[in-house]
Amino acid sequence: MCVSVASEYEGSQLRNTKEYSGQLRASASVARKGLDILSSMASRLLPALLPSFLSPILVINNLAEPLKLSPTSHLDGLRGIAALFVYVGHFVGPFYADQFQHGYGYGSNRSVVQLPIIRLAYSGSPMVSVFFVISGFVLSIKPLKLMKAREWDRILQTVASATFRRAIRLFSPVFVSTFLVSISVWLRLFEIDFKDVPPGITVMRPVLQESLWAQLKDWGYYVATTLTDVWSWKILRPGSNYGGHLWTITFEFRCSMLLFLTHVGISRLSLVSFYAISLSSIVYCLAWEKWDFAHFIAGMLLAKASLYGHPAPQEGARKTRRSAQILSSLLAWACLFVGLYFASFPNSHGAETPGYVWLARVVAERHNWELFGTVMIVWSLSHIAVLQRGLTTPIIQYLGRISFSFYIIHEPLLHVFGWSLVKKTWLVTGNTSSFRYQLGTLVAFLLLTPLIICIADVFWRLVDVPSMALARWVEGKCFVPFTADGED
Repeated sequence: MCVSVASEYEGSQLRNTKEYSGQLRASASVARKGLDILSSMASRLLPALLPSFLSPILVINNLAEPLKLSPTSHLDGLRGIAALFVYVGHFVGPFYADQFQHGYGYGSNRSVVQLPIIRLAYSGSPMVSVFFVISGFVLSIKPLKLMKAREWDRILQTVASATFRRAIRLFSPVFVSTFLVSISVWLRLFEIDFKDVPPGITVMRPVLQESLWAQLKDWGYYVATTLTDVWSWKILRPGSNYGGHLWTITFEFRCSMLLFLTHVGISRLSLVSFYAISLSSIVYCLAWEKWDFAHFIAGMLLAKASLYGHPAPQEGARKTRRSAQILSSLLAWACLFVGLYFASFPNSHGAETPGYVWLARVVAERHNWELFGTVMIVWSLSHIAVLQRGLTTPIIQYLGRISFSFYIIHEPLLHVFGWSLVKKTWLVTGNTSSFRYQLGTLVAFLLLTPLIICIADVFWRLVDVPSMALARWVEGKCFVPFTADGED
């Protein structure tokens, strides 16, 4: 009897052991499958979350594409630098707003950083001029080439395609960014205390709503009535707090539409008529204070000028050619410095600032001088090879590639953790003296900037680049094939 019970007990133990071993093997198999899935997900997500410039170092799918330069690549570099300077201006705004709004010599303003040209490194307004002039150039260059070649049918195709895709290209990324802002606001990530910040500009922020649904409704109202309001010419409007800096996107879209219409209207003009009407249009726009569209027309003029190079020199004219090159180089450098000086027109009290008083007597509007300066800068860069080489270096071209994404996301990130980081660095450096105050601000800037660039890189690849593909896809689905006889 005892032997039978012991045998049954041992058999039961053996069965339990086998069952337990089977369960262990099954659990191990499930765990291995789970790890394989996680590993597969990580291998796909990690490259997406890493900045593209790190992927060649880590040998992950070789995300970085080889650099392809074009005759206008230096403009991409210039746009990247302009986006960086806008970020600098927004970063220092709450801490140095009153000082940086004025030029050197006005009242008690005697800081070196307020000097002409130097102050461009944090001045957002002239950088917007750079954006608009470059946009006019880039959007016009292909239609103008077709006009020069008298390919009238292709002009219609090109302008129709660009017009249809423009809204998707411009607004898709900002829809995503402002939606993320609305979620961040509801999560109270925008609740930053500015009581210790010196008096300056008012930091705009969205109003926290009572529920997530109410927050999303408020965001939707902003999108419908402010972000996509191309009918109003006001820059900052109530309710624009989901993206106070995104007024430029609305202006960009409206001016693009007007520019495409202009392309159609001028497509059959002679060269003299083209320049006469374009220059007259700029004067007309400035007279009515529509300086934004004047920038686009100016960019179109610069694109037209770039299509007509210097004639080939005749034989035996080497000395004349050499003298002409030297003269052209000196003229380009002089034009560059004068343009930088014009673009440095102070935001506040420019008419009372030494060095700009005489300019204000000619034209008092700051945006006009920024236009004149930007046109001179862009024109001179096309004639100074050494600066073109600098603007086409890999790092500057990289900034140009991510410039749109960098511009879109930098201000929300300043709200979430950028400006508050300055207060944390002040805890280490102190802010009781001017030196400590500036040191803490500089340390925060150096810590913050690489992080924002990395996030902009991710946004560029996950949102901005797909938005361009989306525009092409929608166009392909909606457009009918073009035929020479005009039939579908």
